[in-house]
Amino acid sequence: MKSQSCLLIGLLIPMIAVAQSKPVSIVPTPVQMSLQAGSFRLAPNTVIVADNASLSEARLLSRSLSPATGFSVEVRPSTPSGVPSIGLKIDPSLKNLGSEGYRLVVTPERISIRASATAGLFYAGQSLLQLFPPEIYRESKVSNVDWTVPCVQIEDYPQFQWRGALLDVARHFMPKEFVKKFIDLLALHKLN
Repeated sequence: MKSQSCLLIGLLIPMIAVAQSKPVSIVPTPVQMSLQAGSFRLAPNTVIVADNASLSEARLLSRSLSPATGFSVEVRPSTPSGVPSIGLKIDPSLKNLGSEGYRLVVTPERISIRASATAGLFYAGQSLLQLFPPEIYRESKVSNVDWTVPCVQIEDYPQFQWRGALLDVARHFMPKEFVKKFIDLLALHKLN
């Protein structure tokens, strides 16, 4: 009995250490991700900087950040000096990542999101949301949360061209609100 307890403890300790040493979890796991020292803090004066091609995705990201944080994150064409920013940009040089691939770089001063197409910007925004505390998905303001993102460098693209899920409404009727939420969850997990 005593040896079984020691074995169980011996197996649990490494699992706990691994769980505590991996603070970053993104679904699905990115192709390349490296954790850096420090974190970016979302503040009330944070702005999203976007060019004309990235404007729709910048506005969507702003709307996604606002409910839980209570911040009205403004979308601008340029960054004011000394203000934390999230930059979105269509970058044709990233064609090798495909239309749904992206590069996400988080530093203590700024977040940079670059992709060759708007689909990549959208998926990068979903990864960014996953880096925030889970309360970011709340639909009303959450108090006493430190809205920080760990500094990371991510380069990601889908491993499969088509990714989906089945919702069988022929056997089980689903109300319209459920279907909309289901589609939102598919997008969150980068299913197309």
